[in-house]
Amino acid sequence: MTLTWALFNMKGDQQVYLDALNVALKEKDIPYQIRFVNISLSFEGDYKAYVDAYLEEVEKGDFDIITCPGTQNCYDTYGMMADRGLLVPLDDFIENEETGRQLKEAYPAPVWDAVKYRGVTYGIPTPITDLKYYA
Repeated sequence: MTLTWALFNMKGDQQVYLDALNVALKEKDIPYQIRFVNISLSFEGDYKAYVDAYLEEVEKGDFDIITCPGTQNCYDTYGMMADRGLLVPLDDFIENEETGRQLKEAYPAPVWDAVKYRGVTYGIPTPITDLKYYA
């Protein structure tokens, strides 16, 4: 099964990352492949229009995984996506599925507290220094 992953204005060729991800999934006997879909938008100096344009493209698409670019100026895309019903709550998966429990163990408790929005977890943070989520 192929899952589509919406990227947000990713620069450069992402093929090496996609190939490595799909190899890792195969090595772990996870029956999925990933296909990236890069949503490229130009920034004209208006963050609200920029964020809204991305959210509109996400709403139109049928994506399985969504890059949530964190805060753009003063706009919290994670909360905005959750409010628009674009994200699926993950708490049941994290608590009750073996893969979810393993994922939960991979991050310290304060991380899971930080990703809750209105008491619900919709996304998984990346292990990098800027705040992005994949939901």
